[in-house]
Amino acid sequence: MTLTGCVAQGWRNLSAHKKSILYLYLVILGSASILLLPFMETFESSLGAGVYRERLVTALDYDWYQLFRDRTRGAAESFGPWVLGAGPFLHTLEVLLEDGFGKLPPAVLGAVAVYLLLHTFVLSAAVSSLHLHPGGGSTRGFLRNGADFFGRFLRLSVLALLLYWCLRQLLIPVDGWVDSYSGAAATEVTGFYLSLARYLLVLVLVLLLDLILDYARIKVVLEDRTSILLAVLAAARFCAMNFLGATGLYLLLVCFTLIWAGIYLGVDRLVDDHYWGGILVAFVVQQIYMLGRMALKLLGFGAQIQFVKSRDPWFRDRDPLAGRPEVGTVLSPTEQAASPSPTTPSAVPGESA
Repeated sequence: MTLTGCVAQGWRNLSAHKKSILYLYLVILGSASILLLPFMETFESSLGAGVYRERLVTALDYDWYQLFRDRTRGAAESFGPWVLGAGPFLHTLEVLLEDGFGKLPPAVLGAVAVYLLLHTFVLSAAVSSLHLHPGGGSTRGFLRNGADFFGRFLRLSVLALLLYWCLRQLLIPVDGWVDSYSGAAATEVTGFYLSLARYLLVLVLVLLLDLILDYARIKVVLEDRTSILLAVLAAARFCAMNFLGATGLYLLLVCFTLIWAGIYLGVDRLVDDHYWGGILVAFVVQQIYMLGRMALKLLGFGAQIQFVKSRDPWFRDRDPLAGRPEVGTVLSPTEQAASPSPTTPSAVPGESA
């Protein structure tokens, strides 16, 4: 199957699981509400009845912003001009490349932890449903799939954080070398290009790690793996053996994401947010963008599932879990004998729980 064929089949499967997009969106909305409600109270009290309230409708007032940052503590410290326009994209990239997660306030880290737990459950349910019930299923079956795979996806998320931390530790000598060499360089141009090369190196390594972890999640679902470490190793081996196809599909999905972000930024620029009605329109546009991002995320997993099915020799010969019946389905004795059991041990020889 070609890469575009994998994407097309992934889209067809996703069209039968539209509720998964909504569930992922609600997880983001609910997690953000943990910080939004207290922040709104802090923001409201900081404005008071002065002129700042009216001036902030038309533009960000940097005098007020400086006073706000000096007087607030906790989650409100994370507020800044980067929340406007293309700022969130660049700020997220900066946090990723500069390893700025440790600089976030504890309240923000707590909200991130809640988000990761909820997101892991919904993602495990969505990815497993795309494979087990490609034609669609009930909410009850969706939740059952999440319960079946949540523990494994959670362990994989913890391992992902550990691998990311190890990657950052390995790059510390590179950071020190770049800083020292840039300081001794005759011109700032040399330091600029060295810093750019460092950021590109970090970005490439993070993307490769993300690619392997994506296929590790898929291996867990397709092969019913219980050993997370073996799933990561199997995913790395699969990506190495199908490097051009796997990276090509990943970059194609990244291009879709960048195009969608470009459309959002173009529309956002057209919205006049200098009055309350425009602010409401901008908020709706942002929510549509987030729904599209969730759809692209699940489209990526659907396409990668099809790619593994078409390239992995082990999976081409048998599909031990596909077609598992929905909860509540009444089967005949013959169908019960032929149907795979949800509690069937891993089909991967030699794998331990």
